This record gives sequence, C-alpha cells and structure tokens, in this order.
Amino acid sequence: MQGIYRLFAMLVIAAYFAAPRTAAAGPTFVFDAKSGTVLHAENAHDLWYPASLTKLMTAYVTFKAVRGGRLTMDSPVAISSQALAQPPSKVGFPVGSRLTLSDALHLLIVKSANDIAVAVAETVSGSEHNFVNEMNATSRALGMTRTQFVNPHGLPAPDQVTTARDMGILSRAIVQEFPEHAALFEVPAVFVGKRRLSSHNHLLGRYNGADGMKTGFICASGFNLVASATQSGWRLVAVVLGQTSAIQRKEEAEKLLEAGFRKALIGISGRSVDNYLPGPAASMNPTNMRPMVCGPNRVPRPDRQLNAADHRLSPVRVALLPADGTVAASNVPSPVPRPDDAPGAALFTAGAAAAPALRPSTAAVDAGDVGSEQDIVPLPVPRPKRASGQ
Repeated sequence: MQGIYRLFAMLVIAAYFAAPRTAAAGPTFVFDAKSGTVLHAENAHDLWYPASLTKLMTAYVTFKAVRGGRLTMDSPVAISSQALAQPPSKVGFPVGSRLTLSDALHLLIVKSANDIAVAVAETVSGSEHNFVNEMNATSRALGMTRTQFVNPHGLPAPDQVTTARDMGILSRAIVQEFPEHAALFEVPAVFVGKRRLSSHNHLLGRYNGADGMKTGFICASGFNLVASATQSGWRLVAVVLGQTSAIQRKEEAEKLLEAGFRKALIGISGRSVDNYLPGPAASMNPTNMRPMVCGPNRVPRPDRQLNAADHRLSPVRVALLPADGTVAASNVPSPVPRPDDAPGAALFTAGAAAAPALRPSTAAVDAGDVGSEQDIVPLPVPRPKRASGQ
C-alpha cells in the first residue's frame, strides 16, 4: 500500500511540474521548516542576486546581537548621513532622528527600507563594513555555501549573490532559533504618522496560514520571495527567485506551498536543507533578469491591484523617539483604516521641528525595490509650537 501511495504521489508531482512554466521561471525550493526535509528543488544551487532577501540576514544578525546582550529591542537606532544617502526603497527620516530597534526592524522587514538597513547595521556593529563582515561570518557558520554579502540591504552589487537553497538555510535558522520574533515577519503594514506602508508579501492575509517572510526586487534579480505558511501545525517554507512580477512570484509560491500541504511534494530521498549541497553542475555566474523585467521587452506587471486588497491582519504603528531620550509609544496595533480616512498621529516629536523638509527621491530605476515595491514617502515637518504668550 505504501508503494502505491508513493507512486500516486510521484504522478501528482509529475503532473504539477509538467504544467507549462515561463521561460523566465527562476529557482525554487520548498522544505519543512521543522525537520528541514527538502520537498522540492529546482535549480536551487544556481547563483542569484538576493535583492532585499538580504534583509533576512540583516535581521538574523541583529537578533543574535540582541540575544547576546549587545543591545535590546528598545535600543535607539540613529539615522546617519550614510543611512539617509541610500537609494529607495527608503523611509527618509532626517539625519539625527532616532527610533527603537524594534521599530527599525519593522520598517526593515515591512517597508524593506534601505536607509533603515544601514542604520541598523551601524547600530549593531559600529559601521556598515563591520556588519557586512558579521553577515558573511554568519553565512559561513550556517552553511550557506554559495552566498556572499557586500551590503546589508540588497541594493545592486555584482558580488552580492545567494542561492534558493542558501536562502532556505537562512530562513529556517530564523524560524528555529528566534521564534520570539516570528510576529515581525507577518505584519502586513506599518503606520508612520498618517502614512500606511504596506508589505509586498502579498500572501499575508490572502493565503491560508501565511506567516512570513520577505520579498526582494532589483532589475537583475527579478521578483524574489521567501514565503512561509502553517496549516494544521505543519509549517512549510517556499523560496521563489527570479519571477517577472509580484503576481507571478505570489502565485508560484502559493502553488508550491499548496502542493506541499497536499503532500503532492514528498521528501527528496531523505535530503535535508543542511545536506542538500551543490554539485559540479551548479551555475558559476548569477542570472541577470534585467532584460525580462526592466528592459524594452519586459513582461507587463499588473501589480498595483494587489495593494488594494484588505488584510485580515492588524498593522503596526512606529514612531521616532523624542529628543529628550524617553521612549515613545510604539508597536501599537492599529485598525485597518477606511479609504481616504486613515487615522494618524504626529510623526515627529519635540526637537524635530528644525529638521529639513524631505523630497521624494529621483534615484535610478535599478536602485532598489522598485515599481510596485517602491513607494517613496516624503515625511512632513510639523510647524513649530507657538511660544507661550502668543
């Protein structure tokens, strides 16, 4: 009977993956988050540009620093000139602004903010350079055999590469080692003042059991996604790289997760994420998706409609720290606002009135998470308080 079931499962797998796939389809990797059993792998060792999936490592290194007592989730993160200089996607807080590490991590994961990534790196390690060294040391310790980082955010860099399997190693480490931070990866949106910044993980609130983790996009990488979901106590993770649109990566992740939960995907000869190592046929150079996603023959991307759907999850509010050093209220769940009637709160606190006004960025298209993943939010500076007696 077991042999018959296995044969049936293999036929289901064959039928699923025999369905037409676009020529642009990139690497995919699916595994059981608890056991590490690999359920599916396609070109999982091919070198790829991680884009903002890089921020999963930024978060992981930060979690380890917190656990090691180097800082706390309430530690202040200051915005430096180097942080503010980063291309979009970004939040754009003025130089000298401070926020808690907890709020910074929410903006890092939900907004995928490149300026926040640098600010967090400088806070954790003293400099971006030192932090990147920690990222690479951590990558080697985890067994990410084909990954190299040169920055903490994933902006274009020829030497910043990874694989679907290595992203599986990293995402499983986050899930297994830091369950206390699990909620961070399933936040659908953050409020910054009156601005609602939504996650680009379109499975959240839309796919049964979706609970993380991170999207990424630059022209060279295409649309990347590490997607996690839990059904009946069983958690699966799907890594999808190099798709031509946000919709395509969402649908590919859904198909893979659904096949896994239906048990149409079975373990690959007992292989685990840890021992699923590359062979001699693995690619030596990363694929460049620019012609297909940003070139003149790019695939149309009808992604905007995804942002209009209501989430069943509650967003989180973040705020800057006041100038006097006290901790402002943050991470307060807020209801999903009615259209054009979003409740808001003052973003800047005492002492911020002197900050310069911000303008939307005019950075080049390949500067970061772009298109539907780049919502530049110029932050208003409040009027100064009137002096007493006026």
